[in-house]
Amino acid sequence: MLRAPGRQLLAAAALITVGLTCVVLAGGIAYTALDKGGPQATVTALPVIVEHTPSPRPQPPKRTRAPTPSATPEPTPVPFAGALTTALFDQKLGACGAYPNGSAHRVRETGRFFFSLPQALFPDIAGFEFLTASGDAKAGWISNAGRFGHAFEARPGCWKYYFEFVGDGETVLTAQSPVDGAPVYAVHFMVESADVWPTGTYGPIN
Repeated sequence: MLRAPGRQLLAAAALITVGLTCVVLAGGIAYTALDKGGPQATVTALPVIVEHTPSPRPQPPKRTRAPTPSATPEPTPVPFAGALTTALFDQKLGACGAYPNGSAHRVRETGRFFFSLPQALFPDIAGFEFLTASGDAKAGWISNAGRFGHAFEARPGCWKYYFEFVGDGETVLTAQSPVDGAPVYAVHFMVESADVWPTGTYGPIN
């Protein structure tokens, strides 16, 4: 607040006092009092300096790890309940496209093949094995056709696997169902060297 004879001068954006002449000067504003009969006085008001406080810088966003998607739990197969006959056992095998129980097949060494098992009869996804009956023939799982037990185009209610024959001789796919009255499941494969097979033949031959 600035004072001059006979007047109170304010260095502000707006002047309410009547009877003042305002002249803009370099470096400030000159105010001249025009009171009648009073001494003339000139007061220079320096520019008003307004301190500017910068706004605080925004905080960087907090980075959080993406949630790990949880795998959808697979339903637990429910074993067949009821009176199981041999005919019904074979029917359920056929519904999954499984090899008939007790069948025998001639196969090529390094030949790859699919086979299926009904979940209602074999609820354990790994409840089977390949037993070597002669020579060194056996079979091993191949992973590039889907997850174990969930190979491509598996039918509903069926396990499906992709395996490869190795060695020479006989290997038997065998599984024992926990269902009362179920017979032992056994499928015989005669594995032969690729040299004795016709050109272009790779799968089982009944």
